[in-house]
Amino acid sequence: MRSYELTYLVLPEKSEQDLKKIENDITTFIEKKGGVLEKKERPARRKMSPQIEKINSAFLETYIFQLNPMELKNLKKELKEKKEIFNFIVLNKKRQRKTLREKKMTTKKVKKTEPKVELAEIEKKLDEILGE
Repeated sequence: MRSYELTYLVLPEKSEQDLKKIENDITTFIEKKGGVLEKKERPARRKMSPQIEKINSAFLETYIFQLNPMELKNLKKELKEKKEIFNFIVLNKKRQRKTLREKKMTTKKVKKTEPKVELAEIEKKLDEILGE
């Protein structure tokens, strides 16, 4: 299974019941196909900065889920058939990688410190070497 992010726009004329029905349909589809819903954001009305097909605002909702890639095609087909949803996008959600700083912190090798040698021991060894 792979992680995906689905974001879709619903026409602003739709009622709360219609929004809940769409949410329920998508959630049940994901769960029926063996997927796991990780996160769901509540629908929020958003203004469309460039107007799309003369629509000023729409309800935007986002899902983060895991699903078998073969079932993703079926989900896209299901979303295209829904007349209430006028636009959607499904993104492949990649796993978070460690940042460069985190890698450096975890890969630093700690040097082993040998026990300190006393000055008297060093002088004794030097005397032995020099033969005094």
